Amino acid sequence: MSLREQIGLDRAILESIGDISLFPNIGMKRLKRASKSYGLQESLDPQKVLLMVDNTIFNSGKQGLILTENDLHAFTNISGKISIPMGEIYSVSPQVRKAIGKAVIPGIVINGGYFAALPGMVQTVRVGNYEHASIVVLCLILKGRTGCRVDLEAEEDPGPPPWYDY
Repeated sequence: MSLREQIGLDRAILESIGDISLFPNIGMKRLKRASKSYGLQESLDPQKVLLMVDNTIFNSGKQGLILTENDLHAFTNISGKISIPMGEIYSVSPQVRKAIGKAVIPGIVINGGYFAALPGMVQTVRVGNYEHASIVVLCLILKGRTGCRVDLEAEEDPGPPPWYDY
């Protein structure tokens, strides 16, 4: 199933998640700022962005996650940047990692390696008769598009941030 079709089926659920914006209701200013901070200003067509998770307090779009039909892009200061074709995603895992002190950050581990920090994705949403964490719902959307495995087991502690290698 295409991502556009998947979002169409789950639109009401996705729109209930505060940090998520869906095409065509994604602000162009936010997309411009996002493409610049993600390093995608030359390659990202704003008309192809189907879903955007904005991690920022003031909704600037400079950190978070962007989904197009063919690619996943993510950027946060604590996790770094990733751009990966949907066809190369074989597993996603909703996780919570310890940051500094007692702070925890939810996110998605992609292919057992990259951690896309999504700190605003903590709310629960109703899906049918059940409440699910919004981060799990996002993983299930990715599974619907890519056919990837969703790993729900808690990962071993990866240690303190940053969680990327440059």
